[in-house]
Amino acid sequence: MNLQLREQPPEFVRQYGAVPIAFEVRERLAVELIANGIGGVRLNRCAVEAPYTKDYDAIPGQRPEEWPAQWDLVHWCLCAAFRDDEHIGGVAVVLDTRQMSGSRSDVGEAVIWDIRVRPDQRNLGVGRKLLAFAEDRARSAGKLRVSVETQNNNVAACQFYAGAGFALRSFDRLAYPTLPDEVQLIWSKPLNGQASAR
Repeated sequence: MNLQLREQPPEFVRQYGAVPIAFEVRERLAVELIANGIGGVRLNRCAVEAPYTKDYDAIPGQRPEEWPAQWDLVHWCLCAAFRDDEHIGGVAVVLDTRQMSGSRSDVGEAVIWDIRVRPDQRNLGVGRKLLAFAEDRARSAGKLRVSVETQNNNVAACQFYAGAGFALRSFDRLAYPTLPDEVQLIWSKPLNGQASAR
């Protein structure tokens, strides 16, 4: 695989968003408390009644080209994946979360804001390489852990992060008032002192 990962300046955000993030939803994760919440949470896969396409870029304010109007991308890391100089994916990492969480921010944590791989390049290891890059970049910025938000209708993303050593930290059934069928899932992973194998 002739894959190159290159960190990009904030202005790259328009090109970054040229890679689609949409996916087809055929199943979701039912979030169930075990033993009244004392024993943890169980995620059970179940089919949706009618498959549909989920596109985060279609949500107002969520397209990458709209990020600079809300956030200072100087405190982010944008990485793009190229194969034979063709842009096929990327990851956006928030290294300073104070602009999002204010006084509640955790200076020891980086947030993976977005990760995307072109549909014809998915399931070929590109996402794993981008995630390893994000972890290494967060580690080099002195972060102790990295977190990411998913939803229960993005089963592939949940499996991806769980398989990469992330643990479910919290969930919120009421996080998305306009999307009452979606449950917010926050995953977290501690970063040790060693670089990830890319």
